[in-house]
Amino acid sequence: MERLTAAEVAGLYRARQHLGERRRDSEPAAPGQAPDRVAAEVRHHVGLQAQAPLPPYTALWTRLASFDPETASGLVRTGELVRVVCMRSTIHLVHAADAWSLRSLTAPVLLREYDAAIARRLPGVDVDAVTDRARGILDGTTLTSRELGRLLADRFDEYAGPDLVNLVRCHVPLLQRPPRGQWGTTGPVAYARLDQHVPVHDVDTRVELRQLALRYLRAYGPATPADFAAWTALRGAREVFETLGDDAVAVDVEGRVLVDAGDADRTSAPPPPTARLLAEFDAALLSHRDRSRILPTAHLGVIGSPNGLIPSTFLVDGAVAGRWTLSVADGAARAELHPVRRLAQGTQSALRRELRALARDLYGARLTDVVLSPE
Repeated sequence: MERLTAAEVAGLYRARQHLGERRRDSEPAAPGQAPDRVAAEVRHHVGLQAQAPLPPYTALWTRLASFDPETASGLVRTGELVRVVCMRSTIHLVHAADAWSLRSLTAPVLLREYDAAIARRLPGVDVDAVTDRARGILDGTTLTSRELGRLLADRFDEYAGPDLVNLVRCHVPLLQRPPRGQWGTTGPVAYARLDQHVPVHDVDTRVELRQLALRYLRAYGPATPADFAAWTALRGAREVFETLGDDAVAVDVEGRVLVDAGDADRTSAPPPPTARLLAEFDAALLSHRDRSRILPTAHLGVIGSPNGLIPSTFLVDGAVAGRWTLSVADGAARAELHPVRRLAQGTQSALRRELRALARDLYGARLTDVVLSPE
């Protein structure tokens, strides 16, 4: 059995999360085509959590050199990247080629959500009748959540429109259409049928769960079945890992046995950069039951909030060391840093450089002020 230290696992994780040196184009894009590295980056992570529409852009900026948010926004506009409920019953930005499989594999998670939180508000409802009606209403069109709820309530008038929409969201594969999710614009949640916007195929659950677990390990491993379950919210993770066979290897990490993809690189990772900014809901923080490889146990409170929202955080020497915020108005950006410990002057300077670059690259703004406010 291979052996790694916890520090080596943390280094591998930073490398697989592309949190070291920012990634550059391997070759120029063809004339008239958007660089494919944005789509490739999203696919590498399987999906980027996107319940707030804009954090995926920050996540991509953190990982890709010379990132242009309009490039990613164009992929959302054309439908190459789509917003779909999948892992953890949460909206993710995923590649269209992955969307049908991911929504199908995570369907049990959405059905559990319906049973636990929604069904009691719809006593006696005919689920099949509502979902059939919704498919018909959405055939070939896009409707806001409010519009869909109103049309469903016209037929099923004993129930509230928002509750009927939630029933449909859990039972019918949908996607959220632009302009929501595009850079520099906004709009209400607007639903369309997923099967009319992405490639559809018959899903072999056993085969595709196995493939998903290997993709997870290549981006988030080494890991345990419990980590995979935390990432997906699926049950039966141990059984899924048992199907990996010779495509996986066991790794001893200071007495704990983790699993990794057999073809994953486990050579020593380079030292971490002094500072990196993570987006709200960044995948690096949400993909394990044991987050200690990037979030020290003593600092778990950094991502705690009463409403379950995951704040923007920053890394110092590869580990979470605090929270950050950025506000932009009239071309000027103001940042706040909330470190969990005293930051050396060199670290403060590195964080300011990151914030200055973020304000410039994403917002075309000039960083005018950085306020340091310890936790």
